[in-house]
Amino acid sequence: MSLHKSFKLSLYILGFFLLTALFFIVAHYYNHPVFHHFNRQIQSGLYNAYGRIGFDFFGFFTYVGSIYLALPLTLILVFYTLMIKRYMLSLLLLYNFFSVRFFNAYLKQMYQEPRPTLAHLLPASSYSFPSGHAMNAIAFFGFLAFLLVTAWQTQHRRCTWIWLIASCIIVCIGLSRIYLGVHFPTDILGGYLAGGACLMITLVLYTLFVKRPSDS
Repeated sequence: MSLHKSFKLSLYILGFFLLTALFFIVAHYYNHPVFHHFNRQIQSGLYNAYGRIGFDFFGFFTYVGSIYLALPLTLILVFYTLMIKRYMLSLLLLYNFFSVRFFNAYLKQMYQEPRPTLAHLLPASSYSFPSGHAMNAIAFFGFLAFLLVTAWQTQHRRCTWIWLIASCIIVCIGLSRIYLGVHFPTDILGGYLAGGACLMITLVLYTLFVKRPSDS
């Protein structure tokens, strides 16, 4: 393994442990009064800023962060990678899609935090912490951005735009769940941290097992 590859692997492993530690800190203090105050301020500020006119905007981003978009996009990417005979990448795309959902369901059952008592502008089921949309968004769009940047790594301006667009989508998906009344801000924060940890595992597996065409 090259020195550059070992360095990236070390960063991903460090990122996993850091994000995991931060997640458990947020989970431990989830019901702390400081977090309750933080939740109320963000929720009221967001809704007061947009009112009812934000429903279409945030409803759209909730859809973008749902399985109804992520699943067909994942299947298209899997089909494409199979066509070009990148079989390990196909498996990793499926792993990235399903693993984050498994861990989200596990964490929700572990903490069993109820959703906000505010009126939900869209239906939502299961427990509140951590947010599934936030976890799925950072794992899916983060990995998609990583793959695009890896493919176009010599085009620095394009890579900057990819990361910027992916970050905006991820943030808007998180905000949409707060605006729609189905999550507290701490649910979103926990989802970002847990989803980021899942993404780090995916990147470790990519570094170890996926061979890029330029490496052959």
